[in-house]
Amino acid sequence: MYASRGSSFRRIVVNGQDHQKTEQTILTTFYLGESEKSEEIIIAEDLRIIDSSNVTVDSAINRLPAEVRSAMEKISSDISVSQISSEGSTSLSDFAFRKGADLLVINSTDHHLRIFDRIYSNEIDSVMQKLPCNLMIVHSRLPEE
Repeated sequence: MYASRGSSFRRIVVNGQDHQKTEQTILTTFYLGESEKSEEIIIAEDLRIIDSSNVTVDSAINRLPAEVRSAMEKISSDISVSQISSEGSTSLSDFAFRKGADLLVINSTDHHLRIFDRIYSNEIDSVMQKLPCNLMIVHSRLPEE
C-alpha cells in the first residue's frame, strides 16, 4: 500500500467493477475501514456494465455478493454505492478526487506484468497517472474453478 505518513483514511473509495476479485477487495476495504475508523466507504460501480435506466441505491446494493451485503451490516462506517459513467481507470481517479477520498482501493492485475504491459498501459498505470490520494492494490487470489 502506498500511503502518506501519518494519514488516516476517513473516506475510502473502492472499485466495484464486475470482476471475480472484487468481492475480496471490498471485504478487505471493509476490514481496513473498521480498523482505521473510517467515516465513509464508497463502492464505485461502472455504469457501462449495468442498465443505468433503473439504477437505485437499493438495486446497486442488491447486486453485491451476499457476503459483502452481510459484512455491510456489521460495519460502523457509512457505506454507499455510487455509479461512475466516464471511460476507463482515469474516471475512477477523478471520482476519488471529486469525493475527497483519502484512499483509493483497486484490484491487482490478473497476471504478472510483462514487457508489453509496461509498453501499453493497464488499469493500474492509468490510475497512478492521476493519483488523487493514497492507493491500495489488493492482490487476492482468483477462486479455484
